[in-house]
Amino acid sequence: MKWQRVTVGSIAETVTKGTTPTSIGYKFTDSGIPFLRVNNIQEGMLDTSDILYIDANTDKALSRSRIRPRDVLISIAGTIGRTAVVPPDITSMNCNQAVAIIRLEENVDPFYFSYWLNSRDASEQISGSKVTATISNLSLGCIKNLKAPLPPIEEQKRIAAILDQADAVRRKRKEAIALTEELLRSAFLDMFGDPVTNPKGWEVVQIGAIASRITKGESPKWQGYSYELEGVNFVTSENVLWGQIDISSPKFVSQEFHDKLKRSKLSPDDILINLVGASVGRTCLVPSEVVPANINQAVAVVSLNREVCKPVFLLNQLLNQSIQKSLLGQAVESARANLSLTNIRELSVILPPLNYQNRWKILCENQKQLNNKAILSNIKLQELFNSLLQRAFRGEL
Repeated sequence: MKWQRVTVGSIAETVTKGTTPTSIGYKFTDSGIPFLRVNNIQEGMLDTSDILYIDANTDKALSRSRIRPRDVLISIAGTIGRTAVVPPDITSMNCNQAVAIIRLEENVDPFYFSYWLNSRDASEQISGSKVTATISNLSLGCIKNLKAPLPPIEEQKRIAAILDQADAVRRKRKEAIALTEELLRSAFLDMFGDPVTNPKGWEVVQIGAIASRITKGESPKWQGYSYELEGVNFVTSENVLWGQIDISSPKFVSQEFHDKLKRSKLSPDDILINLVGASVGRTCLVPSEVVPANINQAVAVVSLNREVCKPVFLLNQLLNQSIQKSLLGQAVESARANLSLTNIRELSVILPPLNYQNRWKILCENQKQLNNKAILSNIKLQELFNSLLQRAFRGEL
């Protein structure tokens, strides 16, 4: 079925964006009116767990970007294309310049439109409209020029309801995966107690005493090299997530540079720790499929004496909130918080006997197998949802 295609500008009452308060002489506050950034748009919903606030005077100065219920939000700088519909219970809210506000006319269902923004049709138009500077961004003019299929309002609502049902199944699977990770964190505390207060009285050592190597890498540009289209994996802080590595958008360096930077060559089950910026403290293990690999100066690598300490045991300590607070309490506050190799070397951790660590390792391996099955199932659900999404906007539902 073919529907009329219309520009977003022709079906929107408003297409605008916000401003960072500090850029016009205002400040954030400890409470007040919620102020959105890109990181508050997650999985099609608003996540206010890390929200900032402004006062009423700042909100008045930023009246152009006041957010209302049913507004469709889309990220337009950095990570482009995250969307969410503002819930009806939101009374007041504002946003920065990385978030666009699309206020639609009454004949357009916001949930239908938000789903369309995630379709291949919209993505291809957005990709062709991005402006590449230091970061990619999408202008308000480009948003207004996007062309969307517009069936009658009742059909829009029917499509949105079908996609809501499919999306709910996908979300529940993700929540189940997150729950197993939370249960693992609880199991760690049950077995070993809080690693900072150490209620079970385990031996306490500094990481430097159980590590054969604690170092960091370098930027290839410092040595006159550049990134390659293929070659040796090069890991930066954006690849190091909480408990896992993400190389879905890989970077590569030459074998020559890799060999030159011998001190930071990675091995399976090395521990990586981010040293700088917003992601400081994030940590993960190096999986075998990533090597050969190297790192830049924003990432530390810790190689353990595995006859004394198992990497997966230390990793779970480093992911513990108490240890994170202890580690980040040493971070130097400058323009960006940063850790030194000495901070890592001198961090105190508990060291139970190896038989306890091995029990933990087996538990983690079993949990990983279950998680992998759940992740594969979730990937299939995602593929089915994407297929449904494309069919929906071709009029095939």
